[in-house]
Amino acid sequence: DKRKLGAYATAGQFQQTPNPRGDGLFKVENIKKVNGYPEGITSIVRGWDIAATDGNSKKGQRAAYTAGVKLGITKDGRLYVMDVKRFKKDPGQMQEEIRKTAVEDGLSVLQSIPQDPGASGKALKYSFLDILHGYPVHFSPESGSKETRALPIASQIEGGNLYMVKAHWNGAFMDELITFPVGKFKDQVDGLTRAYAKLISNRKKN
Repeated sequence: DKRKLGAYATAGQFQQTPNPRGDGLFKVENIKKVNGYPEGITSIVRGWDIAATDGNSKKGQRAAYTAGVKLGITKDGRLYVMDVKRFKKDPGQMQEEIRKTAVEDGLSVLQSIPQDPGASGKALKYSFLDILHGYPVHFSPESGSKETRALPIASQIEGGNLYMVKAHWNGAFMDELITFPVGKFKDQVDGLTRAYAKLISNRKKN
């Protein structure tokens, strides 16, 4: 059972890339778990990482996840991971799950979705725009490596400025941060870095 093994042993047995706590990019011991988030959150973005494959593919358990990390920021700059969605579904079911998440999040949450270059990326963008009618949504291409994109939020974590609401998704989320960048899955990290980048971009404009 992975839950009994713990993050380090799980990384070693299932990914063959053991990466002990405190040895990776994210200083996860500095993340503060809280029972809820404050009323003073001024902006919220859910950053998505979209899987190219679904959970029913031949890759099975090795297939990538689609993940959406909901991140809020307070007036004084504190960051709160408010919710994480993570699933493996075929493209149609994946889009429906994102639509349901947008409905659940409400109009105050911006859905930030990566856009791949080329015709396929444009087609997916318009597909999302169709299913997300009435909800705020943002598209942008990814640039730079995953590690480079993660550096700004890693600095906030190291400084003790990231809070995480206690919930069922905490374990998988923390395990991925602990093993990053050598762990197999990076979908939640990608969602987190996307959400943070958009929050800061919006903050600079205001």
